[in-house]
Amino acid sequence: MCEIGKKIFLRRKELGLTLEQVGNAVGVGKSTVRRWENGMIKNMGRDKIAALARVLQINPVELVPFPGFDEVPFTPWPGDEEIDKTITRKELDYLEALHQNPRLGMLFDRSRKMSKDDVDFMLQMADRILKERDGE
Repeated sequence: MCEIGKKIFLRRKELGLTLEQVGNAVGVGKSTVRRWENGMIKNMGRDKIAALARVLQINPVELVPFPGFDEVPFTPWPGDEEIDKTITRKELDYLEALHQNPRLGMLFDRSRKMSKDDVDFMLQMADRILKERDGE
């Protein structure tokens, strides 16, 4: 069982939900949920990730595999009133880009250790590279 599959299974059990209940809430069959839990389906659509996160009451980021990260902390959402459990299209686009290109994840990881001035400098460099590439 993969790490994400294990999270889905454990959280489903913790909430006392059946495969069928989760499948109905997400809009898939219970066999699909079983295959997610067993790691047989590794790539879920963004809409399914968002719906599954809502039913499991977890952050959608926990359902997206990141190369190089074996474990993502299992953190339930604080509460319905405190935070919207949906993830924006822009956030999903970021997650998809990180998933498709692990080197972007390396850039992000390294930038987290930089000062604000260093990040600003790197953004200027990225803008300069893009302008040169696009002939501006």
